[in-house]
Amino acid sequence: MAQAQFPEPNDLELSADKVVGDGKPVEFGKHSVSNPHPGFGKDPNIGNEFGHTHYPKWVKDVQGKDIIVNNPKEEAELTAPKEETALKQDGPTIEAWVAAGYKASKYPPAGYVSKSSKEEIDAAIAAEKPAKKSGW
Repeated sequence: MAQAQFPEPNDLELSADKVVGDGKPVEFGKHSVSNPHPGFGKDPNIGNEFGHTHYPKWVKDVQGKDIIVNNPKEEAELTAPKEETALKQDGPTIEAWVAAGYKASKYPPAGYVSKSSKEEIDAAIAAEKPAKKSGW
């Protein structure tokens, strides 16, 4: 048995405006066309009379990740397509590629320039295909 018992308080009798939030009226339509935001026309980030801003905003970069940008310069840097990087010149020849166990049809490796001629590549691909068996 408990040594001390405390009485439970009765529920408070409150009206709905005092139960939800802090009871203060919320004014959503503060700015309008007849009463524009004080920064509209002066601050370039404020896009309309209601005070809606352009930045910060969410954008998707070239890899598809969501990023928050704070100005047009950041947005242009993140969303502009990147230039293709130059292909590497020190790749393998088709013979070295096949000798390493890779398929000739997958030559040249991604990001590398071909060091073999078209005829050499075609010959390696033809040698890679299995010979047709007779009808027996």
